[in-house]
Amino acid sequence: MLRKLGTVLLWAIAAFMLSSVTIFNPGQVTDWFIRIFNIQQTVPTLRPLEISERDRQIRAVADAVSEADLRATVERLASVPSRLVGYPGHEEAFRYVSEQFEQIGLEEVRVESFPVTVPVDKGARLRVSGTGQEVPLYGLWPNQVRTPTLPKGGATGPLIYGGKGEFRDFNGKKVDGSVVLLDFGSGQSYINARMLGAKAILFFDNSGGGRDLLGASGGGEVNQGQASDKFLRVPADIPRYWVRKEDAPALLQLAGTGAEVTVEGRMDWEEVQAKNI
Repeated sequence: MLRKLGTVLLWAIAAFMLSSVTIFNPGQVTDWFIRIFNIQQTVPTLRPLEISERDRQIRAVADAVSEADLRATVERLASVPSRLVGYPGHEEAFRYVSEQFEQIGLEEVRVESFPVTVPVDKGARLRVSGTGQEVPLYGLWPNQVRTPTLPKGGATGPLIYGGKGEFRDFNGKKVDGSVVLLDFGSGQSYINARMLGAKAILFFDNSGGGRDLLGASGGGEVNQGQASDKFLRVPADIPRYWVRKEDAPALLQLAGTGAEVTVEGRMDWEEVQAKNI
């Protein structure tokens, strides 16, 4: 009997609450319930934000960082040829950071040295047969463990221009046994040149768009995505080198005549000392 009365009472309360919010103002209904059931409403006390001395110190440091100083630091580090561990630029960048730490008054500055194995470029070049003209080259990152090292004596063959490295770019050209010059923005199409028998592949920055640099096609795309496409996760033997932009016009002219060139390059894995400051 009591259970039935309780059920009826609950249904009655539910019906009353539903009808009250549909017939009357919901805000008034809320006030009635607060008065009937003596509900105590608590309003949180808003306290002023307390700024600690540590907060002030952090703000002072943040305010002291200017756009000009940040730009100067980035430009200074970017001017170092290569900051990769094992190269002179790494030591130069290390010295710069150490000096900056000292200048801003950091205390207990420590240096941790540890060994790491990296590919070290021993130098590469292109030599034009007949004239003896030489152009410096720079080895690209290895395909897994396979560096772009060439056999002793290098690779000799006619220099040709292959555009973006697509098969149609090689129409009418003898790729087998050649040295191929390609736009850096060629993705992984450089593999096509190697499959067709190219002995070495040279990349350059063809920036500016249109048909600049003596008629080379397309625009420059020297970015992280294109760079990642230039090395594989398998030890494929594809000798790849970078040509400086200022040297590209002369090579494009030579490629137009099919001049014979020799490419030499060596890159070795070495254990070197890296540093944490």
